[in-house]
Amino acid sequence: GAELVSANAMLTQVESEASEERARFEAESAALTQQLQEEASALEGRLGVLTAERDALATQYQARLDEREALERQLDLAQSECTANASAKLQLELDSAKRMAELGAQLSAHEEEAVSSESRLSQALATAHASVP
Repeated sequence: GAELVSANAMLTQVESEASEERARFEAESAALTQQLQEEASALEGRLGVLTAERDALATQYQARLDEREALERQLDLAQSECTANASAKLQLELDSAKRMAELGAQLSAHEEEAVSSESRLSQALATAHASVP
């Protein structure tokens, strides 16, 4: 009987220690769970901030790309306009040189005609003077 009482006492002590150990484990587990939940919540908040920053940067980047493309189109248009203006200026210069050459040729022809007319007039005057007594 004494062995049974002793075994019973030992069993009660082991159960008590196990119960204390279980209570300590559950308390630590609850504290760790709470800590992990708080850390997870903080990380989710940080992730939200970083995601918002990333989205804002992506929006800025896209706006800069759009701005760059618009500037490149403006540059292309300006270069095309400059090329067209240079071509038009060259054509005007060519047309002007051609017209000046035509006018020069007409002037030369008129001068030759004037010299010829003057020569005929001089001959006619000389003939007229010779025929007058």
